[in-house]
Amino acid sequence: MTPGGPKEVGRFQKEEIRPDLVLQQFEKGILILLEAKDSVTKLLNQPQLLKSIRMFQAEIRRFRSLIDEHEKGGAAGRYLVLTGFLFPAINRARDLNIFRGAYEVFLRGETGGPDINEYIVLLVERNRSDDLFVSWHVAVGKGSPSKTVQKLSETFPSGLTHFLPR
Repeated sequence: MTPGGPKEVGRFQKEEIRPDLVLQQFEKGILILLEAKDSVTKLLNQPQLLKSIRMFQAEIRRFRSLIDEHEKGGAAGRYLVLTGFLFPAINRARDLNIFRGAYEVFLRGETGGPDINEYIVLLVERNRSDDLFVSWHVAVGKGSPSKTVQKLSETFPSGLTHFLPR
């Protein structure tokens, strides 16, 4: 590796439980861990949600540990680490509301921890020309929307909307 070039800070094992997609922008200090399914209903069954939350918790701990190993001075604390879900939307408003309602009720019954109270939903949709596009939706905790949304908007500038958890 060349100085200033890409750095590998970790690697997943072939059979390891891991996120389906990891979006990172280390220069901006953002890491997003995503679980993807081909329908909103597959994300919402209780065993799948529990598996996703446990995986997110483990990966957040792993990421923070790896970063602290490779960068000194508590570098992991400077990163915005978000978790989220990716699925196709047939009806954006309906699918997003179904997901939010079920996921947030589930989270209240679990010990999700503060890292999972803010989350992202990426919806794969079709426009009127039948082209695919991705819309970003961010649930942010009370009092924190400006920092989270601002950082995400600067890094991933198109199509970002945000809402407060119910």
